[in-house]
Amino acid sequence: MIGRNSPCPCGSGKKYKRCCSLKTDISNEHLVDNELRRIVSGYFENTISLPAEFAEYGRYEKEWRSSLGRFFSSKEIEQVTGEYYLFIERLDLWRSHIMKELSGTVRSDTRRLLKHWNDPIVLLGKVNGISEKTVTVDQILDNNTYILPLSPSKELMVGDILFGIALYDDRKPTANTYLLNGLYRVADRSGSVQRQIMEFAESRGGAANLGFFKEYMMDVYNLLLTRVHEPRSEELAVPDVEKSMTEPQQEVLDIALSKLDEFNVKEPMKNLVKLVFAIFCLQEEPIIRKPEVLAASLFKTAHEAGVLGDAEFTQAEVAKMFGVSVSAMMKNVDTLKSYIAEAQKK
Repeated sequence: MIGRNSPCPCGSGKKYKRCCSLKTDISNEHLVDNELRRIVSGYFENTISLPAEFAEYGRYEKEWRSSLGRFFSSKEIEQVTGEYYLFIERLDLWRSHIMKELSGTVRSDTRRLLKHWNDPIVLLGKVNGISEKTVTVDQILDNNTYILPLSPSKELMVGDILFGIALYDDRKPTANTYLLNGLYRVADRSGSVQRQIMEFAESRGGAANLGFFKEYMMDVYNLLLTRVHEPRSEELAVPDVEKSMTEPQQEVLDIALSKLDEFNVKEPMKNLVKLVFAIFCLQEEPIIRKPEVLAASLFKTAHEAGVLGDAEFTQAEVAKMFGVSVSAMMKNVDTLKSYIAEAQKK
């Protein structure tokens, strides 16, 4: 219970009777939202105060910048490093902050939530449902499901992976999380990223707890972000290309390479086709209903890039080789051409 002469929990510095008690038109939910924002922002702004803490944070930021600087802007590096340091690495500081708030004057709903906030949630999950105001995410490394208060963007799809830090919040029946900042999205319609995450966690003991993320959070960012940004063809070893593919993708490649063999295409040129198709699959994650269609697109792209030497084919002739229509074949040709042009430059 907040006394009339108590400091107002909104953080204004005024007494409650001269502040929010006068705002009878403001809902309790709105007032609790303001309290929670004050508590979180106060933690971000005021917690690191000692020279030793500044030095420690600086070391982490330097390490993360070195590892993730090719993916993130300086502002994004500061955000992800700050969240990691304040909520994972220095969980003790966060818990002390919560204890301090609980010892002061806060609303009963705020107090109830703060008791759940001792352990932040690391979201590393797959989107399995999207509604008008929420996104449902199944955690990859445990059996938990979280409902996020997100307005879905045009880019977000079922099957995407989301990664970031959140806090428990069950005030709304449609959601159960309080998001700190942004979440990072990786498309994963094929499931290959999820498999990589699970294999990585298993190789490190498999425990999906805060201790795991304290040790490996930067590695998880690296794993995810290398899938967002185009791999460089010189960094992708030809013998390893096919290991990154799903079975339908491998079938497409086998069909295309078999047809290239009929025209005695040399091994270096076939390796170029493998590399380009691997990068295309990593970035575009094509939905493959009929492998021959994408195989025809790949063959046509290779032909236009000069992989088959002086051999000449019309669009209709290539489509007929694979038993597909010209219109279906040409849907992916322009995209594949952009990847092969980039590979040839390098």
